[in-house]
Order: sequence, then C-alpha cells, then structure tokens
Amino acid sequence: AGHINYGGRVTDDWDRRCLMNVLGGFYRQEVIDDGYIYSESAIYKQISADNELNGYLSYIRSLPINDTPEIFGLHDNANITFAQNETFTVLEDLVKLQPKSSTGGGKSREEVMESTAQEILKQVPKVVSLSDVMTKYPVMYAQSMNTVLVQEVIRYNRLLHVIHQSLHDLQKALKGLVVMSQQLEDMANSLFNNAVPAIWATKAYPSLKPLASWV
Repeated sequence: AGHINYGGRVTDDWDRRCLMNVLGGFYRQEVIDDGYIYSESAIYKQISADNELNGYLSYIRSLPINDTPEIFGLHDNANITFAQNETFTVLEDLVKLQPKSSTGGGKSREEVMESTAQEILKQVPKVVSLSDVMTKYPVMYAQSMNTVLVQEVIRYNRLLHVIHQSLHDLQKALKGLVVMSQQLEDMANSLFNNAVPAIWATKAYPSLKPLASWV
C-alpha cells in the first residue's frame, strides 16, 4: 500500500519512505492478535473479535476526537509544529484579504510597492568584493575561519545580487517597461504585505522576521 500514490501526496522517494515506515506498524501479521497495540499509550489497540456491536461502538467512542501524533510514530511536539503552521497559514490568508486599492487620499498600492523598493535599495549594500576579502583574509591551513568567511561572502553576494536585480526589475514592471511576471507579482505582494519575498528567502538564512526587520 505504501507504493500507491495517495491522491498526489506521495511525490518522491522520501514521501514513499515515510509512508512505508508509518504503514509498517499496521500492515503486519501481529495486528490480528487480540491486544496488539499501535501506540505506546495503548489508546489505539486491536480489540477482541469476540466483541459484539456495542463493544466496538464503546471502543470507538473512547478514541480521542483528534488523533495524537503517536499513532503516526511522531513525537508530541509535532502538535506544536502543526499548530504553528496552521496559525501562519491563517494569518497569511488574512493579510491577503486586506484591500489592495486605496479609497482615500493615501498612496496607491503601486506607489507603496515602488517606495518600498526604493527604500530597500538605499539600505541594502552593494555586492562585496570577493577578491578584496581573499586578499585581506587569505584561505590558508592555519586560518580555517578565513575559508568560512569566503564561503559566507559568496553566499551573501548571491543574496545581494538577487535583491538588487529583482527590485530593479520590479520598478521597471511597475512603470510598464517590462512584463510583470508571476514571480515579480508575488514579490510585489510580499513587499506590500511587509513580508520577505520567497525569491529572497531561498537565498538567505531561515528567518521569521517581517520585511522591515529582515532588511
């Protein structure tokens, strides 16, 4: 059963491996034995086949309304991660529901995005000169941290390049000079909602900060 594609949820070998591991506790010979437990707490167990209808109904009613992580072989902290993800999803949806046009005398949505892009360009530094860094901090056996520094500069430069390039492209798109692609539109929505654009987040370190603090 673990090799079956469950409604598109099994998309790669890691998903299949996870599903096979979970199902391993259910698809085995021992499950037909009376008293076989599916979890350490013994909440989920195999009841006797001698039970009548009322016995089955009584056991079903005793089960928790919401399945605990242990039935899936997960730690109790999985509930915390699940609740956090649900909260973030709800908050993101609420932010997306806010009006995207100005009805008063304030700035329009496009003006807000353009001014935000300009402010970020003023704050974000230019690409760091890798040659200058390697000259001042040469990569050598006696100075292992210099190697780390060079690697971090390379990664930081990739992020800076993406930020500068995408902001310039967004400004051109807002002026109608280039086509507003889906990637630029998603980035514009993130700037308007004070969120870090996904195109930047993939090049940076993980962070939960809003855009203003992140920059």
